[in-house]
Amino acid sequence: MSSPRDYYDVLEISPGANRQAIAEAYDRLSRRYQPDDEGPPTDPERMSELDEAFDTLDDPHRRAEYDRLRAPPSAAAIFFSSSFALAAACSSPLNPAIAFSS
Repeated sequence: MSSPRDYYDVLEISPGANRQAIAEAYDRLSRRYQPDDEGPPTDPERMSELDEAFDTLDDPHRRAEYDRLRAPPSAAAIFFSSSFALAAACSSPLNPAIAFSS
């Protein structure tokens, strides 16, 4: 099973695209994969992918959540999570016999 594609890639738009650009991209691509509104799509899987991407990116709340989940962690988040792990590992009482042994 393949991993889900990035919705911005599916619609061939940049992450900064506005709602009008999203709708125009969806219209352009949907005409390519379903040229006849009444007939079946020429590529049903691609149309399903387009529908899912459009439904998510066209809704401001769903788009914000999608963007939050797809964003790589910031450097600050990485630093604080690794600092927390280090602090947790070092929080056990220090045994002088181990600390000063060679």
